[in-house]
Amino acid sequence: MNGLRRPANDQFDGMIGPGQLLTWVLSSCPFLASRIAAVAQPLRAIVRPFDAAAGADGWLGVLAAAPALLGAKPTPATREDYFALCLAAHHATVGSFVPTDVDSKIRGDFWRRQSGESLRRRWHMASLARTWSTAGVSTRVEFTAEGPVSGHDGEWLGVATGALGAALLAGDRAVGDEAHAWITGELEREVRAFVAAEEAVRAGANDSQVIALSRLAWILTHNVGDIDQGLSHWPTGAVGALLRTARGTFGQLAHDRPARFSGVFHRAKKIYQVIAGEGHRHYPLRAVKALRTDATLLLPLGPCFESWGEVVARSTTLTAEDRAEVLAALCSGIGKVSGQVGYHRALVGLATIPGGLAGLRHLLPESAMLELAHPEVQHHLTLTAEQFAEGLARQIRHALG
Repeated sequence: MNGLRRPANDQFDGMIGPGQLLTWVLSSCPFLASRIAAVAQPLRAIVRPFDAAAGADGWLGVLAAAPALLGAKPTPATREDYFALCLAAHHATVGSFVPTDVDSKIRGDFWRRQSGESLRRRWHMASLARTWSTAGVSTRVEFTAEGPVSGHDGEWLGVATGALGAALLAGDRAVGDEAHAWITGELEREVRAFVAAEEAVRAGANDSQVIALSRLAWILTHNVGDIDQGLSHWPTGAVGALLRTARGTFGQLAHDRPARFSGVFHRAKKIYQVIAGEGHRHYPLRAVKALRTDATLLLPLGPCFESWGEVVARSTTLTAEDRAEVLAALCSGIGKVSGQVGYHRALVGLATIPGGLAGLRHLLPESAMLELAHPEVQHHLTLTAEQFAEGLARQIRHALG
């Protein structure tokens, strides 16, 4: 895969070429190269990415088979393969520091004017993608009695929303019913997970469980936002009137008509607002290529980044220069997002390296040195993880009422 040779004009049907997309995946997550290579040999008999997508690691199969698309002309079959590749690339990187930019394709562009067998096959592929495992590609997962709940679920809700709109417009009742049922079922599953966590907190859960509820609220709020993104690709006007009922059922769940789904998404948003400053895209860390080298360095949900900072401090794949670059990036990000404190907490974990942060000062730019001296940063460096968690849990309990 690292020796991938792209055609000189690497594009497909007017979009980013398969080779460039694969290169993007390996640039964002170079640690995946060995996993992709490991499944490539058994797939030699499978010539189409579309046919390699089954199973929890089907996304690896799609990426391994994707070189078959290099230089391919757009046909119904190769368009299906390219759709599978975009789903796999998104799955592989959406939890990384540099996600592939195919959101609008998988939620909207690939569903426009689809009908008949093409629509049904794309829905089949989307259904396979929902079963793919997030192990090794995301640490933004909450494990609940209803199973793991993650931002990946939101990505597939957005894709399913695109499929639902296409099915309603095409009059394909089978796909429409399946998509509607899956969206409803997934939302109800997330509701049950949230209610159980909410009840545990009200019954006197510890600070860790309270903060876990806020992370779950973060996920739910963003997941229904992914539905809204999918809906944004639906047509409006006379044609859009055909989609009005479904839009009213699933649209703006965190904002309008709180009675839907027992008001859970409104309550989740209220709790999420306590940590809303952590919901940004972490642009300051994107430039640190060393963070992309190991799946253990993937960033979890904030703001309690102390453990992640310790992982950075202890990683055997990082050099002192790498750690200094991470430290400088964290310092550059502090204060750029209102209410964001996760980077402060990451510094606490990073300070566990032998010699502490002082041992990296000679490798830092002056701007980072100045940020480290800021009173708020110094205050956080005196707060233990337990002390910070206690204060954060207090705010969440207040929001929960």
